[in-house]
Amino acid sequence: KLCSGLGFNGTPPSIMGAAWSEEADRFVTFGAKHVKLWTPAGGDNAGAGLVAAKGGSGGMSVASNYVGKACSFGNAAEASDGLCGAFLPGSGGRRLATGHANGKLYIWEDRECNRVIDVHGTNPVRALTIRVTELGAGTGISRVELI
Repeated sequence: KLCSGLGFNGTPPSIMGAAWSEEADRFVTFGAKHVKLWTPAGGDNAGAGLVAAKGGSGGMSVASNYVGKACSFGNAAEASDGLCGAFLPGSGGRRLATGHANGKLYIWEDRECNRVIDVHGTNPVRALTIRVTELGAGTGISRVELI
């Protein structure tokens, strides 16, 4: 069992998808006019960066219970159906991008939308891939591309 919680009266929010952070113990769900960040029940940073016990696979351990809190569209964005999403590499699981039915890409820092990019006009953004490209050998400079 991944999580449990109280339901909603009326029609519950539809979940279109989810994305797991590779750098922290958290994941995001998105769907009908919502984006929700799920963190370990012990707090936002509980479990972040934990290493598996000796003899384990060496990967990050995960919590047994998660708490979801809605992300805020704030003044930066209009509420729109989230259709796809991915965490941005190198952000420690704190930044993510979501594609929406209104043709826009929303960039989130923790639970706040802080940037909106019009990428498809009025056509929905249904898929998202993130690629990191090194710009120069040994420079340590890279570019994150949202494809």
